[in-house]
Amino acid sequence: MEQQPQQPQNGILTALIAKFEAERMEAIALLNLYMNQPAAVADHTNIIGEAAKLVQRISSAEGSLRTLQQAKPGDPAPTA
Repeated sequence: MEQQPQQPQNGILTALIAKFEAERMEAIALLNLYMNQPAAVADHTNIIGEAAKLVQRISSAEGSLRTLQQAKPGDPAPTA
């Protein structure tokens, strides 16, 4: 059976979700590496600063994913 092409909005939404999930997963993987593999952080003199940046990246990606879930295509924009 032939698949129907996705509507552009659905394709964009799918791509955005994939992008933010990948950013979140990458930051989590690096943070775990920094915390659990001391040899991996030997060249990083500012490990606390680097870890804090990763936590911010995780938070940002999760916030973006929540926003996408709340603002689905076709839904009216929230009013203030």
